[in-house]
Amino acid sequence: MAKIVVICPSCLSRWLIDERFLGSKGRCRKCQAAFTLSRSDEIGSEPAAPGIDKDSSRPGGEEEGQRPPVGLWNVGDVILDVYEVKPIGLPGWEGKHYAEGGMGIVYRVHHRGWGIDLAVKSPKPHNVATERGKRSFERECETWVGLGLHPNVVSCYYVRRVDGIPRIFAEFMEGGTLADWMDSGRLYEGGPQEALERILDIAIQVAWGLQHAHKHGVVHQDMKPGNVMLHGSLAKVTDFGLARAWEAATKVDLDPAQMGVAVSLGGITPAYCSPEQLEAAVQAESDIPEPERTKITHRTDIWSWALTVFAMFCGRSPCRFGGQTAPQTLKKFLEEPPEEGHLPPMPPAIALLLGRCFQVDARQRPESMAELAEECRGIYRELIGVEYPRREPVTAALLANSLNNRAASLLDLGKHREAAALWEEAWQRHPWQPQVTYNRALAAWRRGEITDVDLISQLEELCKARPEEWTAAYALGLAELERGEVRRAVTALRRARTLGGTSEVESALDRARRMLERIPGCIRAFTGQPPHLTTVFVSTNGLCALSGMDERSYQLWEPATGRSLLTIDRPGDSPSTSPDKRWRLTAASDGTLTLVDSLGGQRATTFRPIRWGPSPATGAVSGDGRWRLAAGPDNSFQLVEVGGGKAIRTFRGHRGRVNSVSFAADARWALSGAADKTVRLWEVATGRCLRTLKGHVDSVTGVFLAPNGLWGLSECSGRRMHLWNLEALVCLEHRFNAPILMCDVTTAETAGQTQREFFERVAKAREAMSENRYAEAVELARSARQLPGYEVTREALQLWHEVGRRCQRIGCRDAWCAQTLEGHRDVVQGVAISRDGRWALSASSDLTLRLWELATGHCRAVWSGHRDWVRSVVFGPQDRWALSASYDRTLLMWEVSQGGVLQRFEGHGNHVGCVGVSADGRLAFSGSWDRSVRVWEVATGRCLKPLRGHAGYVNAVCPSPDGRMVLSGSDDGTVRLWDVVQGEAIRVLEGHEDWVQAVAFSPDGRLGLSASKDRTLRLWDLAAGRCVRVLQGHQATVTAVVMVADGRWALSASDDRTIRLWELETGRCHHVLEGHAGPVTCLAVSRDGRWALSGGRDRVVRLWEIDWEYRFPGWVDWDERARPYLESFLTLHCPVAADGIARQGMPECTADDFQQLLAELADRGLGWIRPEGVRAELEKIVLQWSGPPAAEPASPGCQSRRPSVTDRGDPL
Repeated sequence: MAKIVVICPSCLSRWLIDERFLGSKGRCRKCQAAFTLSRSDEIGSEPAAPGIDKDSSRPGGEEEGQRPPVGLWNVGDVILDVYEVKPIGLPGWEGKHYAEGGMGIVYRVHHRGWGIDLAVKSPKPHNVATERGKRSFERECETWVGLGLHPNVVSCYYVRRVDGIPRIFAEFMEGGTLADWMDSGRLYEGGPQEALERILDIAIQVAWGLQHAHKHGVVHQDMKPGNVMLHGSLAKVTDFGLARAWEAATKVDLDPAQMGVAVSLGGITPAYCSPEQLEAAVQAESDIPEPERTKITHRTDIWSWALTVFAMFCGRSPCRFGGQTAPQTLKKFLEEPPEEGHLPPMPPAIALLLGRCFQVDARQRPESMAELAEECRGIYRELIGVEYPRREPVTAALLANSLNNRAASLLDLGKHREAAALWEEAWQRHPWQPQVTYNRALAAWRRGEITDVDLISQLEELCKARPEEWTAAYALGLAELERGEVRRAVTALRRARTLGGTSEVESALDRARRMLERIPGCIRAFTGQPPHLTTVFVSTNGLCALSGMDERSYQLWEPATGRSLLTIDRPGDSPSTSPDKRWRLTAASDGTLTLVDSLGGQRATTFRPIRWGPSPATGAVSGDGRWRLAAGPDNSFQLVEVGGGKAIRTFRGHRGRVNSVSFAADARWALSGAADKTVRLWEVATGRCLRTLKGHVDSVTGVFLAPNGLWGLSECSGRRMHLWNLEALVCLEHRFNAPILMCDVTTAETAGQTQREFFERVAKAREAMSENRYAEAVELARSARQLPGYEVTREALQLWHEVGRRCQRIGCRDAWCAQTLEGHRDVVQGVAISRDGRWALSASSDLTLRLWELATGHCRAVWSGHRDWVRSVVFGPQDRWALSASYDRTLLMWEVSQGGVLQRFEGHGNHVGCVGVSADGRLAFSGSWDRSVRVWEVATGRCLKPLRGHAGYVNAVCPSPDGRMVLSGSDDGTVRLWDVVQGEAIRVLEGHEDWVQAVAFSPDGRLGLSASKDRTLRLWDLAAGRCVRVLQGHQATVTAVVMVADGRWALSASDDRTIRLWELETGRCHHVLEGHAGPVTCLAVSRDGRWALSGGRDRVVRLWEIDWEYRFPGWVDWDERARPYLESFLTLHCPVAADGIARQGMPECTADDFQQLLAELADRGLGWIRPEGVRAELEKIVLQWSGPPAAEPASPGCQSRRPSVTDRGDPL
């Protein structure tokens, strides 16, 4: 039976029906209107998508007979304080501000934050009437969002619900649709030849856009002139996935029993659909099982593309009775061409091409849109006489902004994991991009993966990394509002406004001011005598409470405000009375109290004793008996199913033992108190810590959460009790939900052009590097990083780092936390970075070491072997082994690839707290609480000699670059410089006023740096034995210090939770790195100075990236600053004396060794010395070599002593 299209006269929806039903009555599936079924051409209309008027939507306005949709937006409306509704403003649409079809409405809005216009496509409410329908619609729309940026695809930025309806926010095209151009004649302006050129140009661009979609596995399924947008000569395909979106939404929402005889085409346009598409649409409404239905492939778009090209030569839709008639229609068109003079004739080459596309067997059509585009380019060249001017576009990579917006859309769809993965990818591409940082942290908090304290810590770090960006302060303010820190939120939002924040900031400030009336937090602290203070009774209506003050009296107060109402004596065998005789309190045998108001008609209020939450070991049980809060590992507690005993969720965040937990009556909220002196409110369904409440000065031993969750009590050792107002956190009416922040959008054209410019500059920079034109390479690399979105991409940073190896470091541009490595169960005591920068090791009080892959942040191995805290760790010079020091009085040597113990070093008489290794890996040095430094032979584990002299514990050791000296720091407040060969201290450096916690050698061996409990660092001239500079700024003990790269910079860590980057020449602190939630205990830095690693009491290891500023000083043959490195190099290549420590004789080195020396100089900021100059100077030194110089450091800036000539040899 033949199929025909009918149109509902009420809502203009199109339906496909069997021809046998013509003349009978039917009921529209959309609007339920009854009408006589007649052919669509009998009422003067062309077939179109069900519920969509013609190829495109009709303009909306106030014309007679139109009914504006419910909830229509009007010009001037500002939606969500962001989107301002504007007139459509296109030719032929004057005075209109929306386009309407049977399925939806399109608006033009101006995004106030981004400063651009967007198209907002909204389904009509009845098309997405159910939640399931909305989700189905959103899921299909995500197909379009996922296509990313392409010059011939209209960019869909995100899907967002507004007024409960999912709306599509897409790029707005000023020129209108191809259908508009055909109807208005703009397509044919300039005569047939110019029109032909324009048609071929559009055909090629559309083919490119569809090819991009097909490469991503997306088939359009509704390709037609109405879905081609034009702006000038640029053509873009739009509405990917909407055919399926309309179908998914309506198919879910409509009752099949109410369909009447009409058959939906599922959102496609019959006039442009392929035969297999039409067949599949009919099968979808039948009882045919899905596996047996006709499969739709990308070749259906080839058919529809060809029909779109065909339509441009016709000036209208060519197939009035369905796109499946295209072969016959084309044949008739070629036999009887149209007579309109403005239409260009169809060239035979185009006709042949279209004929190949109109093969009923899809397998006989051209292979791809790329093939069609290439063929059209050849036709263009043949017919127009010139090469087609456009280059085939390269798909622009999604930068952080686009990834963020796509993640936000996925979050709206409930795809939390996918959204989190995209935010993680965006973070890796652009660390500390404000919207990405905020959304990533906010989503992790809402999933219960981090606490509110962690959230705020990350956003405060963001504000420090981006101090001049209002979005950073705005993000912090929003997060503070959601967790109820209203005053802090106001401060942050005011800062955002000062920095230039938009109307969004002002709206958030208004909300914050209204929330000031009900700020969550401690509203009263009670003090009294234990155990009377914690004897608390609550009235049955929850409006009043009684608590003990001492053994004689009770206090009546309001939980909502903490306000005291009266004091009354405790009742005994007889009632007690208030001083004014109004109130009478009696005690019952069941433990309840009754308060009677003698002036209120003897109204009585009953008070019941509260039950302080038990410890997790005992377990708090929910009111319905289904759930229990039980003890979990590592200061956590768990939600356990009472019947089955299965742990459903773990609540993590406390830094000490959890002492008490309490449920609300409906088990939606839980309160916990712990030894870390904090109280935490939890959202049970997600495991999220809504708020960390601070104020107690000692361990919290008990908590109670009111049945309605609006307030809570906590007590500290029975001596102090806090009342917490929680209303703004648990009451939906007052609770603030921070919005997900969207990024400014970039058009595909801009993104593509910027990407091309970036890679062109990168290529030119690499070419300049290959030709040793480093001054030019630096400027090209800098200009590449100045392009929007590429400032800190991996490619840009890698290029900048490579260029920098031939430059001097002249400053620090920025520094940020690149990875957070978690897994240790106790304090991280030591960290190390491998020589190649790929791996890291961390040592912990949990008795383990962990091996980390820095590129991914994954823990690759956990090593166990020590029996006490592991305090220090260091890699061997080739990264094949590592040494660790422990409080179990031993050192262990580990095989890095397998993790096994290769050697045990024993001999210390007390805790071993530090370890170092010589540059050649032969010697190891350890410091102990037995007040000695020991020198070890790594190969055998033999102690070669102890170095004694400190009067206190030895906390730190650091060998010199040539391994012949070692620095040590001690609790005795001194730094000692040791001659390893002689076993004597050659310098005792005094000046610190407290314990010395860490020491470091400069890379050239001439300076020393020490860190102390006195909160200072001291820079020492080792030759003179004097302090040349004191570095001050830390607010607590300085726990660790490392020299960076060229010795002009240093990093220090402190108990004040910060890491500071110092310029040693001036003593100036350039950067303060924050992020650890506790004292920072250890530091390491990579050889090239790009990466730093820190560990802390928060059990976390953080990887920091340092972005240096570089200058190329010009090529030179020699610079005296390199001399110490050459002397150390030669010393390390001399034979070892019989004692296993000293070096003697002539150096022996290979060409590979020389290349390692050049790499060392590049690491030290001396890569601009020509290799041949280094070789020449090395040979000069060897000519005068009489053996390694004495173990006596040279003064900074002075040349080393040159030995007399005793032998001549070629070291290379």
